[in-house]
Amino acid sequence: MGRPLGSRYTLDELLGSGAMGQVYRGSDHEGRTFAFKLLRSDLVDDAAFISRFHQERSILVNLRGENLVAVHDLVVEGNTAAIVMDLVTGGTLREHLVVSG
Repeated sequence: MGRPLGSRYTLDELLGSGAMGQVYRGSDHEGRTFAFKLLRSDLVDDAAFISRFHQERSILVNLRGENLVAVHDLVVEGNTAAIVMDLVTGGTLREHLVVSG
C-alpha cells in the first residue's frame, strides 16, 4: 500500500522529479488514477506562495482543453502541498521534445 495524501488519496510510484518537486502516480479512494506533483518543501514553507497556491485553485481546477492537463485538486496538509492532475502516460515532455527536435 502506498503513502496516504490527505483524506482522499494514496501515492504509489515515483515517476520523476523536476524544478518544483516530485511527481507520483497514485489514486483516489474510488480507484481513479492521477499524477500528483508534490511541491518542494521550501515552497511549502513560503506563506506567500501557499496563499497564491490557494487563490489559483479555482482557476486551475476549472481550466479544460484538449491540449491541457486537467488539474483536479490541490492538497495542502502539514508540510506537504500537492497538485492532483490527469496522469498522462507515454514518457516525459523532455523525451518528446528531444525526439521531435
